[in-house]
Amino acid sequence: MANSGAIADPIYQPAMRVITAITQANPMQVTTSFAHDYVAGEIVTLKVPSVYGMYQADGLRAEILEIVDDSNFTLKIDSTGFDVFSVPADTKVQNAEVLPAGGTSIYTATDNTLPSRNRF
Repeated sequence: MANSGAIADPIYQPAMRVITAITQANPMQVTTSFAHDYVAGEIVTLKVPSVYGMYQADGLRAEILEIVDDSNFTLKIDSTGFDVFSVPADTKVQNAEVLPAGGTSIYTATDNTLPSRNRF
């Protein structure tokens, strides 16, 4: 199943929380495209490709301070000096994601490295 755009379809990517907005604030507020199911105190990791602008957030791991609602929460990160986050118009770019600490992503995947039955 291929990702058809910058906003993921929650039907086939339930574990992936696609980021649609990040504030330049202290604490940082993150908005996801659908219910994130996180709780305060959880540790998450941000994956923000440079085309989203806020490259400073890429790879940061932080504690969730407050659950604002089903698709918004604050993180223990001061992003006031970060570049502006914006979803690119090109729908073929990798999504910005927020993952549980220790979670995995296909963020930088370029090749399928699984063995093939036809390999010689």
